[in-house]
Amino acid sequence: SQSVVGEATLRLESELGAARRDADRSERALEVERAKTARLEEEVARLEERHDAAHRELREAADTQAELDRRELRLRGVAEGAQSETDAWRERVSRLEASISALENERDRERLRARKLERERDDAVQLRASTPITTDDLSLEDLQERIHGLTLAYYYMKRKQPPV
Repeated sequence: SQSVVGEATLRLESELGAARRDADRSERALEVERAKTARLEEEVARLEERHDAAHRELREAADTQAELDRRELRLRGVAEGAQSETDAWRERVSRLEASISALENERDRERLRARKLERERDDAVQLRASTPITTDDLSLEDLQERIHGLTLAYYYMKRKQPPV
């Protein structure tokens, strides 16, 4: 019975030693796993910081882009307003040029008419100078009307003639 107790004690001591070795191995494995977990937690914290920084940077970039878009829209509005104003001024200039051209054409027509009247007057003066005046075919009123018309044409032509 002592031998049975001794055998059982030996067996229990042997099992106890194996259990202690297993516990030591498990403790070391647990420490390794805790170290891995700590490294992973640090890595997760760094990744979360990077994620938060990237998120802030993305938000800042979005805000900057939104501000640039607003500025672009304002500048487009200004540019369109300036373009419409420029178009309006171009239209005014075009109308003024057309008006100037019409006035120049009218001036040229008046000059030609005045020269024609001057030639007619000169021809009438020469014709009257070369032929005796007879009042048989013209009444005094007709002659006065012609003289008045020629006088008006002469003064009109003098006034419209450009200074040389």
